[in-house]
Amino acid sequence: MIDSDAKRYRWNNFSDASFGAPKRVLTLLGSANTAPFAWDGSAETLQAQIHKSLSHTMQSDDPPTDEQLTALAADVETLAPPPPIDQARGVQDRGHELFGKLQCSNCHAPPVFTTPDTYDVGIGDKQGNREFNPPTLLGVGQRGPYFHDNRAATLEEVFSKHKRQLDHELSADELRDLLAFLRSL
Repeated sequence: MIDSDAKRYRWNNFSDASFGAPKRVLTLLGSANTAPFAWDGSAETLQAQIHKSLSHTMQSDDPPTDEQLTALAADVETLAPPPPIDQARGVQDRGHELFGKLQCSNCHAPPVFTTPDTYDVGIGDKQGNREFNPPTLLGVGQRGPYFHDNRAATLEEVFSKHKRQLDHELSADELRDLLAFLRSL
């Protein structure tokens, strides 16, 4: 079942010869090197897709000239892709700021997000060792479980369940922002 919000972002565009089967209209941002174009992949070049859009979907009175198509395609090719959504919302920036405020960089110093020292992290192993060298946080969002003994199944658990190295409990917003920053590394 499609909710009303999902329906609202779909249109019949005529250029794919499937009127009656509305499709989502994608952004042109970052589309320069994504051939073939159109949902059915029928436009091998950006100029061909622009021609179909102008002629069929927008039903232009006059067919576009090759010069116009080349100019429009050149313009579209300059459009950079949109930033990751967390970056656009400032979540990563707030997480980076929180990373500093929590003094995480004392042990996980940029640019490699580690240090050569060992630290008592408050978690001992079966031999009684409590000091460990911090692993790099680069790629931390793509690995787990966490800690030397795998006691945290997820990155979120490091802070929500085990509350490692925190002087206060993180709010839901702080946790979201910090996790977004860590996953961006």
